[in-house]
Amino acid sequence: MKSLVLAAALLASVALAVPARAVVLQTEARTWKVGPDHRVRVDFPVGALHVQATDGDEVRVELQVRCRRGGTADCQRKTRRLRLEHTNEGGQLRIKVEGYPKFDSKGFSLEALVRVPRRLALNVDMGVGELKVDGM
Repeated sequence: MKSLVLAAALLASVALAVPARAVVLQTEARTWKVGPDHRVRVDFPVGALHVQATDGDEVRVELQVRCRRGGTADCQRKTRRLRLEHTNEGGQLRIKVEGYPKFDSKGFSLEALVRVPRRLALNVDMGVGELKVDGM
């Protein structure tokens, strides 16, 4: 399974201060080409997952981490543990977020935007959170 450590993908460690002392870290988007008969599987641990249908031939994932406790350094430490893993074999693209801080997650939330061609079969395996799907 190919993996990308999300800390390396942080856009210049962009940290935006928002009200209530929250820290928001935006990761670099990842994109994969898919064929007309591909299937897409998304494994998402906990958080808010938004799936949008597109008319293209790419699957795109954007992740955002929001920390409401601790400071920027603590949020970056937790974010460095996250990995976006994928396989693209046998007509199936599988995307999985690994490394969610299960025992150190108070005030830590993960949000993802996944854009998928509307003609493809989509399977979402998700823990606790909010799932929104548009146009599929």
